[in-house]
Amino acid sequence: MKINCVVVDDSTIHKITIAKLVSEHPDLNLVGDFSNASEARNCILNKGVDLVFLDIEMPVQSGFDLLDGLKTRPQIVFVSA
Repeated sequence: MKINCVVVDDSTIHKITIAKLVSEHPDLNLVGDFSNASEARNCILNKGVDLVFLDIEMPVQSGFDLLDGLKTRPQIVFVSA
């Protein structure tokens, strides 16, 4: 069974790099990649996401703000430049 993942990062280059690494791993399924917390929230809540690669500092809402609004808690890998 594959692990459903999303990438949330406002940096396009970081988002692309992480998404590429995820797509190359046979046990990971990239469900989506998002530039901000509000876009990611709906996917995380509705798509059965198991793992989130999450930037900490983003405009408008931080990665921590995103986590505060979730009812379920997927596993989190914080990424920051």
